[in-house]
Amino acid sequence: MRAGPPREPPRQKGETVEQRVRTLQRALKITSDQEPKWDAVAQAMRENAINMDTLIAETRRMPPQDMTAVDDLKSYQKYAQAHVDGLNNLIASFATLYDAMPDDQKRIADDVFRTSERERSPAPVVYGPFFPFFPFFPYFPFSR
Repeated sequence: MRAGPPREPPRQKGETVEQRVRTLQRALKITSDQEPKWDAVAQAMRENAINMDTLIAETRRMPPQDMTAVDDLKSYQKYAQAHVDGLNNLIASFATLYDAMPDDQKRIADDVFRTSERERSPAPVVYGPFFPFFPFFPYFPFSR
Protein backbone atom coordinates (compact mmCIF):
# COMPACT_ATOMS: atom_id res chain seq x y z
CA MET A 1 0.00 0.00 0.00
CA ARG A 2 1.50 3.30 -1.11
CA ALA A 3 1.55 6.10 1.41
CA GLY A 4 0.25 9.45 0.22
CA PRO A 5 2.59 12.33 -0.55
CA PRO A 6 4.27 13.90 2.45
CA ARG A 7 2.11 16.39 4.22
CA GLU A 8 3.40 19.84 4.83
CA PRO A 9 3.82 20.48 8.56
CA PRO A 10 1.32 23.00 9.94
CA ARG A 11 2.55 26.52 10.42
CA GLN A 12 3.04 27.71 13.94
CA LYS A 13 1.64 31.04 15.05
CA GLY A 14 4.35 33.64 14.71
CA GLU A 15 6.42 31.59 12.28
CA THR A 16 9.22 33.69 10.80
CA VAL A 17 10.07 33.89 7.13
CA GLU A 18 13.26 31.92 7.79
CA GLN A 19 11.29 29.16 9.50
CA ARG A 20 8.88 29.13 6.56
CA VAL A 21 11.76 28.91 4.08
CA ARG A 22 13.20 25.90 5.90
CA THR A 23 9.80 24.22 6.27
CA LEU A 24 9.08 24.54 2.56
CA GLN A 25 12.57 23.49 1.58
CA ARG A 26 12.06 20.24 3.49
CA ALA A 27 8.48 19.74 2.27
CA LEU A 28 9.53 20.26 -1.36
CA LYS A 29 12.56 17.98 -0.91
CA ILE A 30 14.98 20.46 -2.45
CA THR A 31 18.20 18.76 -3.54
CA SER A 32 21.69 20.24 -3.44
CA ASP A 33 21.58 20.62 -7.24
CA GLN A 34 18.42 22.72 -6.86
CA GLU A 35 19.87 24.98 -4.16
CA PRO A 36 20.70 27.93 -6.48
CA LYS A 37 17.13 28.00 -7.81
CA TRP A 38 15.74 27.49 -4.31
CA ASP A 39 17.87 30.38 -3.04
CA ALA A 40 16.09 32.67 -5.52
CA VAL A 41 12.71 31.47 -4.20
CA ALA A 42 13.84 32.00 -0.60
CA GLN A 43 15.08 35.49 -1.46
CA ALA A 44 11.71 36.33 -3.05
CA MET A 45 9.99 35.16 0.14
CA ARG A 46 12.28 37.36 2.24
CA GLU A 47 11.71 40.39 0.00
CA ASN A 48 7.95 39.86 0.12
CA ALA A 49 8.01 39.64 3.92
CA ILE A 50 10.05 42.85 4.17
CA ASN A 51 7.67 44.65 1.80
CA MET A 52 4.64 43.51 3.78
CA ASP A 53 6.25 44.46 7.11
CA THR A 54 6.95 47.91 5.69
CA LEU A 55 3.35 48.29 4.52
CA ILE A 56 2.00 47.17 7.89
CA ALA A 57 4.21 49.71 9.68
CA GLU A 58 3.06 52.47 7.34
CA THR A 59 -0.59 51.52 7.78
CA ARG A 60 -0.32 51.55 11.56
CA ARG A 61 0.78 55.18 11.57
CA MET A 62 -2.83 56.27 11.17
CA PRO A 63 -5.04 55.14 14.05
CA PRO A 64 -8.07 53.20 12.72
CA GLN A 65 -10.48 55.60 14.41
CA ASP A 66 -8.99 58.44 12.32
CA MET A 67 -9.50 56.62 9.00
CA THR A 68 -12.35 57.53 6.73
CA ALA A 69 -14.14 54.89 4.67
CA VAL A 70 -12.07 56.01 1.67
CA ASP A 71 -8.84 55.75 3.69
CA ASP A 72 -9.86 52.24 4.72
CA LEU A 73 -10.52 51.20 1.13
CA LYS A 74 -7.22 52.69 -0.02
CA SER A 75 -5.43 50.80 2.73
CA TYR A 76 -7.09 47.58 1.58
CA GLN A 77 -6.03 48.40 -1.99
CA LYS A 78 -2.40 48.73 -0.87
CA TYR A 79 -2.52 45.29 0.80
CA ALA A 80 -4.11 43.76 -2.29
CA GLN A 81 -1.47 45.33 -4.53
CA ALA A 82 1.33 44.16 -2.25
CA HIS A 83 -0.13 40.66 -2.44
CA VAL A 84 -0.19 40.77 -6.26
CA ASP A 85 3.33 42.22 -6.42
CA GLY A 86 4.56 39.53 -4.03
CA LEU A 87 2.95 36.79 -6.09
CA ASN A 88 4.56 38.12 -9.27
CA ASN A 89 7.93 38.23 -7.51
CA LEU A 90 7.54 34.70 -6.21
CA ILE A 91 6.11 33.16 -9.37
CA ALA A 92 9.11 34.33 -11.37
CA SER A 93 11.57 32.46 -9.16
CA PHE A 94 9.38 29.50 -8.26
CA ALA A 95 8.49 28.72 -11.89
CA THR A 96 12.19 28.36 -12.69
CA LEU A 97 12.63 25.93 -9.80
CA TYR A 98 9.44 24.00 -10.58
CA ASP A 99 10.33 23.64 -14.26
CA ALA A 100 13.65 22.05 -13.25
CA MET A 101 12.02 19.52 -10.90
CA PRO A 102 11.55 15.87 -11.91
CA ASP A 103 7.92 14.79 -12.25
CA ASP A 104 7.77 13.03 -8.88
CA GLN A 105 9.01 16.16 -7.11
CA LYS A 106 6.53 18.30 -9.06
CA ARG A 107 3.75 16.07 -7.71
CA ILE A 108 5.04 16.69 -4.19
CA ALA A 109 5.08 20.45 -4.83
CA ASP A 110 1.57 20.28 -6.30
CA ASP A 111 0.35 18.47 -3.21
CA VAL A 112 2.04 20.93 -0.84
CA PHE A 113 0.32 23.82 -2.59
CA ARG A 114 -2.98 22.03 -3.03
CA THR A 115 -3.37 21.05 0.62
CA SER A 116 -1.49 23.75 2.50
CA GLU A 117 -4.42 25.97 3.38
CA ARG A 118 -7.53 23.93 2.60
CA GLU A 119 -6.86 21.48 5.42
CA ARG A 120 -6.32 24.16 8.05
CA SER A 121 -8.83 26.83 7.18
CA PRO A 122 -12.59 26.76 6.72
CA ALA A 123 -12.28 30.10 4.88
CA PRO A 124 -11.61 30.32 1.15
CA VAL A 125 -7.95 30.02 0.23
CA VAL A 126 -6.50 33.45 -0.44
CA TYR A 127 -2.84 32.50 -0.25
CA GLY A 128 -0.67 29.44 -0.59
CA PRO A 129 2.13 27.97 1.44
CA PHE A 130 4.44 30.90 0.80
CA PHE A 131 2.22 33.55 2.29
CA PRO A 132 1.91 33.58 6.02
CA PHE A 133 3.47 37.01 5.62
CA PHE A 134 0.66 38.50 3.56
CA PRO A 135 -2.25 39.54 5.75
CA PHE A 136 -4.57 39.65 2.76
CA PHE A 137 -7.81 39.45 4.65
CA PRO A 138 -10.99 39.47 2.59
CA TYR A 139 -12.64 41.35 5.45
CA PHE A 140 -9.83 43.87 6.00
CA PRO A 141 -11.84 47.06 5.30
CA PHE A 142 -14.40 46.04 7.87
CA SER A 143 -12.04 44.87 10.58
CA ARG A 144 -12.06 48.01 12.70
